[in-house]
Amino acid sequence: MKLIYYIKPVLDEEESKSHTFFELTEEATKHGILFENKVQMDGKQVGYVASSQTIQSYTGNRFSFFGNGSLDSPESLAKGYLDGENALFREGRIAIEVRNYDRGF
Repeated sequence: MKLIYYIKPVLDEEESKSHTFFELTEEATKHGILFENKVQMDGKQVGYVASSQTIQSYTGNRFSFFGNGSLDSPESLAKGYLDGENALFREGRIAIEVRNYDRGF
Protein backbone atom coordinates (compact mmCIF):
# COMPACT_ATOMS: atom_id res chain seq x y z
CA MET A 1 0.00 0.00 0.00
CA LYS A 2 1.35 3.43 -0.95
CA LEU A 3 0.72 6.28 1.51
CA ILE A 4 1.24 9.98 0.86
CA TYR A 5 1.55 12.32 3.84
CA TYR A 6 0.98 16.02 3.16
CA ILE A 7 2.42 18.36 5.80
CA LYS A 8 2.16 22.11 6.18
CA PRO A 9 5.12 22.96 8.44
CA VAL A 10 5.28 26.15 10.51
CA LEU A 11 8.63 27.28 11.88
CA ASP A 12 7.64 30.67 13.26
CA GLU A 13 4.80 32.30 15.16
CA GLU A 14 2.90 32.59 11.90
CA GLU A 15 3.04 30.33 8.88
CA SER A 16 3.20 33.37 6.56
CA LYS A 17 6.55 34.44 8.11
CA SER A 18 8.43 31.24 7.29
CA HIS A 19 6.64 29.16 4.65
CA THR A 20 9.00 30.15 1.81
CA PHE A 21 12.26 30.03 3.76
CA PHE A 22 12.83 26.42 4.67
CA GLU A 23 15.23 24.03 3.02
CA LEU A 24 14.79 20.25 3.00
CA THR A 25 17.52 17.67 3.62
CA GLU A 26 16.86 13.97 3.25
CA GLU A 27 18.23 11.81 6.06
CA ALA A 28 20.80 9.22 4.99
CA THR A 29 18.70 6.30 6.25
CA LYS A 30 15.72 7.55 4.20
CA HIS A 31 13.45 7.54 7.25
CA GLY A 32 13.29 11.30 7.72
CA ILE A 33 13.31 14.76 6.20
CA LEU A 34 14.90 17.67 8.04
CA PHE A 35 13.56 21.15 7.28
CA GLU A 36 15.37 24.28 8.39
CA ASN A 37 14.51 27.97 8.20
CA LYS A 38 17.42 29.46 6.23
CA VAL A 39 16.69 33.14 6.84
CA GLN A 40 15.92 33.19 10.57
CA MET A 41 18.32 35.66 12.18
CA ASP A 42 17.65 35.09 15.90
CA GLY A 43 18.30 31.38 16.32
CA LYS A 44 18.07 28.18 14.40
CA GLN A 45 14.62 26.84 13.53
CA VAL A 46 14.55 23.18 12.55
CA GLY A 47 11.81 20.60 12.13
CA TYR A 48 11.81 16.94 11.30
CA VAL A 49 9.38 14.61 9.52
CA ALA A 50 10.00 10.94 10.26
CA SER A 51 8.58 7.61 9.20
CA SER A 52 9.14 4.07 10.42
CA GLN A 53 8.90 3.04 6.76
CA THR A 54 11.49 4.09 4.17
CA ILE A 55 10.59 7.33 2.40
CA GLN A 56 10.33 6.43 -1.28
CA SER A 57 10.03 10.00 -2.60
CA TYR A 58 9.25 13.49 -1.35
CA THR A 59 8.69 17.07 -2.45
CA GLY A 60 8.87 20.40 -0.67
CA ASN A 61 7.10 22.37 -3.39
CA ARG A 62 3.33 22.79 -3.08
CA PHE A 63 2.94 23.58 -6.78
CA SER A 64 4.82 20.50 -7.97
CA PHE A 65 2.65 18.36 -5.67
CA PHE A 66 -0.73 19.76 -6.75
CA GLY A 67 0.00 20.92 -10.30
CA ASN A 68 -3.45 21.59 -11.78
CA GLY A 69 -5.05 19.10 -9.39
CA SER A 70 -6.58 19.43 -5.93
CA LEU A 71 -6.16 17.92 -2.47
CA ASP A 72 -8.50 15.10 -3.55
CA SER A 73 -6.50 14.43 -6.71
CA PRO A 74 -3.01 16.00 -6.81
CA GLU A 75 -1.32 15.88 -10.20
CA SER A 76 1.86 14.29 -8.76
CA LEU A 77 -0.04 11.10 -7.93
CA ALA A 78 -0.70 10.52 -11.63
CA LYS A 79 3.08 10.66 -12.20
CA GLY A 80 3.62 7.90 -9.67
CA TYR A 81 6.36 9.66 -7.67
CA LEU A 82 7.19 12.92 -5.90
CA ASP A 83 9.94 14.98 -7.55
CA GLY A 84 12.35 15.66 -4.64
CA GLU A 85 12.15 19.44 -5.11
CA ASN A 86 13.30 21.66 -2.31
CA ALA A 87 11.08 24.27 -0.67
CA LEU A 88 13.47 27.20 -0.44
CA PHE A 89 11.85 30.40 -1.81
CA ARG A 90 8.72 28.51 -2.90
CA GLU A 91 5.38 28.04 -1.19
CA GLY A 92 6.68 25.22 0.96
CA ARG A 93 4.78 22.13 1.93
CA ILE A 94 6.16 18.67 2.50
CA ALA A 95 4.71 15.56 0.94
CA ILE A 96 6.33 12.19 1.51
CA GLU A 97 5.57 8.82 -0.06
CA VAL A 98 6.00 5.65 1.97
CA ARG A 99 4.98 2.10 1.22
CA ASN A 100 3.60 -0.23 3.82
CA TYR A 101 4.51 -3.82 3.05
CA ASP A 102 3.01 -5.19 6.27
CA ARG A 103 -0.15 -6.97 5.20
CA GLY A 104 -1.12 -7.82 8.78
CA PHE A 105 -3.26 -4.78 9.55
